[in-house]
Amino acid sequence: MGVHLVGFTEDQDGAGTEQELAALPDTLAGWPFTSGDNLRVHPGNRHVHGILAALDETVQARARLHSPSIEARYGRYLIPHINGDDEPVSPTVFNDMRSWPLDLQVGEDLQCFTVNNPAAATEQTVLLWAASEGRIAPVDPSGCFWRRATTAAAAVTASRWTNRALTFETALKTGRYRVIAARVSGTTAGTGVAARFAFEGQTNRPGVPMYDSLFDQMPASFMIPGQWGVYGEFHSTNPLSIDLLCREADNEAQEAWLCLQGPF
Repeated sequence: MGVHLVGFTEDQDGAGTEQELAALPDTLAGWPFTSGDNLRVHPGNRHVHGILAALDETVQARARLHSPSIEARYGRYLIPHINGDDEPVSPTVFNDMRSWPLDLQVGEDLQCFTVNNPAAATEQTVLLWAASEGRIAPVDPSGCFWRRATTAAAAVTASRWTNRALTFETALKTGRYRVIAARVSGTTAGTGVAARFAFEGQTNRPGVPMYDSLFDQMPASFMIPGQWGVYGEFHSTNPLSIDLLCREADNEAQEAWLCLQGPF
């Protein structure tokens, strides 16, 4: 099934008390049902392999995940490492849990609680790299190469996934390709948190943290080709598209550097 990027985000000032974050709406058929603060666990996302928490650090923040199975197995599950800003910092603080994924119970509701106290309400975000598999098998990166793709300038909806088409800077040879690593940046990413990719015929949408500069340092596992397995496949005549998650609505272009293998 592969990795799918889901999570929680809310413009919030918790005033130093523990508050729930709203589940990030995800309308993909067969994927987690979200209602208010609840994200229902689906067979396709019952193993959490990575967590990125971006919380305002005006006053020391913390976050935890809660569900009946988490409470039974782990007690209060505090997220150990947090970005002290409302977007990924550089170098990015990422909880890489591929060697010990968090196991959830299919059908239960998952919630995220934070303690934050910014000077004014700001976006607080916790994202989960989830999958049906208990292990993400790396793939051989032989023959891979990086290629730049861009989006047109278009409005995004704040704190929601906004889909855009991708156009490759240099045309690809005809054939099928697979994506085994990615990096997304651009002017909109000054308010951006994450991006994920949509492939024709594939339900899950794997993703990466998003940046406003190519000089920002993302977690090595996302830059080393093949470490998160195969993101997905596409044909050169029907490229993949991209979902952007930004804190604010604006109207800027983005660029995505994709590590490809192919053509097949």
